[in-house]
Amino acid sequence: MLKIERKTAVTVCTRWNKLLILLLLGFQFIALEAQELGSSETPVQDQEVSQYQHWLDLMAADQSFADRSAEIGRTSAFLEFLGQGSTVFREGPVDALELYSSEIFQNNASEISWEAHYVDVSRAGDLGLTAGPLNFLADESTGQFGHLISIWQRQEDRWVLTVSYTHLTLPTNREV
Repeated sequence: MLKIERKTAVTVCTRWNKLLILLLLGFQFIALEAQELGSSETPVQDQEVSQYQHWLDLMAADQSFADRSAEIGRTSAFLEFLGQGSTVFREGPVDALELYSSEIFQNNASEISWEAHYVDVSRAGDLGLTAGPLNFLADESTGQFGHLISIWQRQEDRWVLTVSYTHLTLPTNREV
């Protein structure tokens, strides 16, 4: 009987040793993986910093665009910031450079002001979107306002406007 107990104890002990070795190997593997992740965190953090910098750059470009519009007028500001092949939507897509260069539009365009409340940039940092409220300054009696949505593209280390969409909201004349 003593032989059976000893054999059982040895078998149980051997199983525990194997389990302990497997656990130790597993912990070693986890520690090595954590080290690899720790060393690769720097590029991820660099990418996050770079992404944030792209976001800041686009935010600054949009604000500069709004500021220039207040300084030199809507059409001149658009002509400064529009890229080649850019599009604006006026009851459908229109060549933006052609529209803003036309004398008729320049003489009849209302002045506007806006501020981006939403900014997003692609992971590569080459495409971005800004959106925010828009006010028409020329005739406040109409009460026209809306949202300006702009799609930007990074070209030659600067953001250029490639698509501009204005959604107008007309006030209702209902009494409350």
